[in-house]
Amino acid sequence: MPRILNKNLIISKTPLRISLFGGGSDLPSFIIRNGQGSVVNLTINKFVYSVIKIHGTIFDKKYRLNYFNTENVNHFSEIKNNIIRGAIKYYEIPDPLYISTISDVPSGTGLGSSGAFLVGLCSLMNIIKNKRVTKAQLASEASMIDINLLKSQGGYQDQFASAFGGFNKFTFYQNGNFKKEKINLNNFIKLFEESSVLVFTGKTRKSNKILSVQNNNMKNSNKKSLVLELLNLGDYFLKSSNSRKDIYQLYIECMNESWKIKKELSKGIFDNSMEGLYSLLKKEGMKTGKILGAGGGGFFLASFLNYEEKNFFLSKYRKKLKILEFNFYDKGSQIL
Repeated sequence: MPRILNKNLIISKTPLRISLFGGGSDLPSFIIRNGQGSVVNLTINKFVYSVIKIHGTIFDKKYRLNYFNTENVNHFSEIKNNIIRGAIKYYEIPDPLYISTISDVPSGTGLGSSGAFLVGLCSLMNIIKNKRVTKAQLASEASMIDINLLKSQGGYQDQFASAFGGFNKFTFYQNGNFKKEKINLNNFIKLFEESSVLVFTGKTRKSNKILSVQNNNMKNSNKKSLVLELLNLGDYFLKSSNSRKDIYQLYIECMNESWKIKKELSKGIFDNSMEGLYSLLKKEGMKTGKILGAGGGGFFLASFLNYEEKNFFLSKYRKKLKILEFNFYDKGSQIL
């Protein structure tokens, strides 16, 4: 943790993530039934910036909050933003606070922005509490707030991806432990960056609704087996990457299978309103892709065959579609 010169105003910068394989296996409902779950994800150079300031009693209200809404309240129980309210309650900070956040993407778009916001907020509050924490502690505290305190329907991967950063496989165990394995596939990362973009569907969504259905589906042995297949695909991709020279083609094969399975998890993941965009992307050369996060809207990860095909697509659609280009980012949440 860096030396903070002014604890009255602190800023965090927390990366967003792209989940490649294993999504859904990080849900507690799956981990309880299967004993463990594992995800393969990577962080990108799109961020959530959070600001926290201890402000004086001259203000009329104890808490002033700015996100996509503005709140001015006297007690943390009055705070409408679940994440901010949960974090203040968890850390038991008595000071009057100003909290603001700025994101590179809208919320509810499948890049883990809520998890990134919570991780960045936890990092700030630990500084106010004069507490040094490791990345593992930061991710665990954020997960505790999200899953246990706020009763979110989500899993662990967003918090762990944002806290650690980089290209990793995370395995989550039933006893609460986890294992992080750094993935060293620089040749794949280069090809992935050069050939992939994020295309906005035009829809944001509340992930809790879709994830609630997926959590309930874990009682169904057929749905649970689908998530197990997604988990196994991640393992297959990593194991095969050691022997396959055409690693990007391997990614295309695995991602196509992953997308086919993911659509079967819940009807809310991919609806008819997104068929037009998917058909267009396929027509224009997309070799593989999927809706990110819980689905139902947000960003579609579109991977083309190579840099030239991606650039040809961008030249045609940069002004017609909402397209987000990105690069790999190998650091986790930081204090600026």
